[in-house]
Amino acid sequence: MILLFLIFLSYSSVISSTTLPYAEWAHYHMIWISNDRSNQTNVQAMFDGYNNHHIPFGALNIDSCWASNFNTFIFNSTLFPSPREMLDGFRAKNTRIILWMTSFINTDSPNFQFAQDHGFLFNKTLKWWHGQGRLLNYLNQQAVDWWNNQIKTLIDTVGPIHAFKVTHFHIYIYNSRVWVWLIERLHTRTHTHPTPLGSCGHVHTRARVRA
Repeated sequence: MILLFLIFLSYSSVISSTTLPYAEWAHYHMIWISNDRSNQTNVQAMFDGYNNHHIPFGALNIDSCWASNFNTFIFNSTLFPSPREMLDGFRAKNTRIILWMTSFINTDSPNFQFAQDHGFLFNKTLKWWHGQGRLLNYLNQQAVDWWNNQIKTLIDTVGPIHAFKVTHFHIYIYNSRVWVWLIERLHTRTHTHPTPLGSCGHVHTRARVRA
């Protein structure tokens, strides 16, 4: 026991004297709300509820349906009519803001055709839980620059975004039917009814608010 205590003290001193390779707030309590209830009114109410009850947290994630499509990096104006005002309020309370994303661009997204015409996407349409789309080709520097410019436009519009929650699209890169089957089965279990994957209106059996 004494040995373990000494190791702990030694490890703690190393950590405290070394700059971490990531932001400290990455370890803070993060809150978010399920997609079926994710809109400006409910996200604001969740934020206010935590603050009014003095429950500490450091980051707030807005889940997948915040954008107008997958992935436009433009807020859905119906669900979030004034995102800048809302996010400014969060930042004023020193809350870090996280937005959900993947590397898919859906075939019905307004930026899909531009990306397709310029060779920014892998040449295979895949079915995933939010529709059908193609993956961004990160090996193409022009594609990466275009992707980053959309994120820059988002930040210029709504203010600083501290991080993106990148969901597990890698199973489709593996091209493994077993992986795809497994993740879709796990995803289906989080829904009240066995409805087809892909809609932002799904009713979840549990609110995704994590400690």
